[in-house]
Amino acid sequence: MDRAQAKAQTNEEMAAFVALKATYWLALEGMPLSKFASLLTLFQNLQTPNIEYLKISDSVSYESSYSATEFLEAISKVPEEELKQKIV
Repeated sequence: MDRAQAKAQTNEEMAAFVALKATYWLALEGMPLSKFASLLTLFQNLQTPNIEYLKISDSVSYESSYSATEFLEAISKVPEEELKQKIV
C-alpha cells in the first residue's frame, strides 16, 4: 500500500486510491457495492483527505455504485498477490 500511495502524486490520484481501497474493502467483507456511496459519505464526514476530488462537478462524480463496479472490475484484473502488496 505504501508504494502505491507514494506513487500517487495529485489530489485526484489520492482520491482514486481511497476509492479503490474502499471498493476492495467492500468486496473483501462481502458487502454490496450499493454501500459504496454511503461509505464515501462517511469518509467525507470524517474529513478523509482528498476524497472531495472524486466529485468532478455537479453532474460528474465517481461516488456511485456504478463507479464502484468499474473500480472492482479494474481491481479484478490485477493478480491477487500484486494487489495485496499495493492496497493492503
